[in-house]
Amino acid sequence: MVRSYGLREIGSGMMTLSVDKEVGLASRLAGDGLDIVTLGSALHSDNPKRDNVAIALVMVAGVTLLDLLAMGATTGRHMRHRGDIRDFSDRSGFPKGIPASRGLAREKAKALAG
Repeated sequence: MVRSYGLREIGSGMMTLSVDKEVGLASRLAGDGLDIVTLGSALHSDNPKRDNVAIALVMVAGVTLLDLLAMGATTGRHMRHRGDIRDFSDRSGFPKGIPASRGLAREKAKALAG
């Protein structure tokens, strides 16, 4: 079980580092929920390591909070309103405008040659 949970964490970490970060962070949150349920099942009175389970549960809850914050920040940053159409018609792609770029290659070639 520990190995499968470790593989799940590696997979969600890889997805978090990919282009689609929201899916990776969502899988981390789902994994955190699974970890909390698993630890909660070990938090019974006849478990001799109940204190260790409680400490692990608090730590996983902290990581879950960090994952929630990361997901909120990423979702807010990458969210676009549906129906919004971006208008780039006023942009030429040249930082100083088209008139400033005319003849620039010729000038650079003369400077390099001479």
